[in-house]
Amino acid sequence: MTDTTKLPETLYTAVGVFQAGPGWNVEVAVPNFPTKEDAEAYAEAFRIVLADGQLRRDDGKGTGVFDESWREVLDTHATLFRVQAAGGAREPVDMPITQWQSEPSLASDFQPISWRVEEDKI
Repeated sequence: MTDTTKLPETLYTAVGVFQAGPGWNVEVAVPNFPTKEDAEAYAEAFRIVLADGQLRRDDGKGTGVFDESWREVLDTHATLFRVQAAGGAREPVDMPITQWQSEPSLASDFQPISWRVEEDKI
């Protein structure tokens, strides 16, 4: 039997940057898109929320597979940054998502700031 499944040579990651409250940003990476265009469409539209100690994401379009249920974001796909007021420099904070709700200045509803697409690192 011959395997007719052909994977794309390059996969892409959609990265969203969100305002997470005063002085905080969150970057969320969603890997494994087969085309750059698919990753761009997702990156531009997806949303995240923090609820019950979990960071969750959907496609932000109101329809489609991701809106049926919010998907959990893994610690390995999210980076929390403290933003310095002077100059806007960002410093990564090593804190698991389950502890984010204990930080009083972190919001639970995140506002998108920017997005980008990267080639997946294999």
